Amino acid sequence: MTSLKKSYCEIINDNSHYSFNKELLSILNTNVNNVNDVNDVNDLNKFTNYIFYGPPCSYKYKNVLKLLQYFSPSGLKYEKKLYISVSKTDFYIKISDIHYEIDIENFIYNSKNLWNDIYNIIYNSIASSDIKKGYIVLRNFDKINCDLLDLLYNYMQKELFSTIVIRFIIITECISFIPDKIINISKILYFSKLNKKNIYAISNSANKQFFKSKLAEEKTTNNISNTLETIIHKVNNPNIYSILDISSNIDYIEHHKSICETYITMLVTKNYDIKNIRTLLYDILIYNLNIQECFYYIIHHLIVRKIIKNNSISDLIINSLIFFKNYNNNYRPIFHLESFTLYLIELINENK
Repeated sequence: MTSLKKSYCEIINDNSHYSFNKELLSILNTNVNNVNDVNDVNDLNKFTNYIFYGPPCSYKYKNVLKLLQYFSPSGLKYEKKLYISVSKTDFYIKISDIHYEIDIENFIYNSKNLWNDIYNIIYNSIASSDIKKGYIVLRNFDKINCDLLDLLYNYMQKELFSTIVIRFIIITECISFIPDKIINISKILYFSKLNKKNIYAISNSANKQFFKSKLAEEKTTNNISNTLETIIHKVNNPNIYSILDISSNIDYIEHHKSICETYITMLVTKNYDIKNIRTLLYDILIYNLNIQECFYYIIHHLIVRKIIKNNSISDLIINSLIFFKNYNNNYRPIFHLESFTLYLIELINENK
């Protein structure tokens, strides 16, 4: 996540070595003179729904701000926070003269009513603006509640024939769960992880020295277990390169690995303790770890280590899909975690 202390323009201009997405630049570099003319056909064609997707540490948000800067009357120099108090929920959203940022993780419970209230506030704000158009930016979209996902398309179509133009920018790490009807009315831009040149540019002096020594080591040895490429793949936040000393914090960067390994150990122990396992599941929720990544790691290693036998793998995959579907409904998540854990314990004991 990008630091909230930096202004929009500072985030855009950070790391002069970084080249923005080529497809995005091709959109922005045409008909520059027509920017902010709401009646211009070319500008309206660009003012559409977008999906920015890719892995962590790929500057998706930075590119979103670059797009918004194009449409912003002030060049995105206007920035403030809007206080919202609805449905017994209080929080702030970041706004500019062209967009409103919403973190989807805030919509875990009572999502339909909460979303409707916030949308109406944003609609009234855009309706009272001079340009009568605006973007709603949905961050962490891969954390969306299934009920809200089903509802979102209706809102994306809601102002289609209105004089007020409201469009959406979706920021997500994956795209396969998004319904085709949303995909079909959005322009999709893919982002890959930062390359080594960009990573080196934003790294502090300790990490630059570490990268140099790592590259020199790789030239003289054939060790592929912990290469620079492998280490870069583990980092999911670009701020880590400038803040932490990576060489002494690999375990911290891979914080989900230690919890997952503890979980596996608890499952395969002969006298397992349900209370301890439950505490660990709560730790996963409290630390806000990615459940999909954690259980992919767990399932993968249960199979690779032959803790789960080959004839049980198909059943495991089917039940894993059911678990992920139920968990993503965001209704009583601990119940789904406990239920799947009991299933894994049963499956492991069947294979002994």
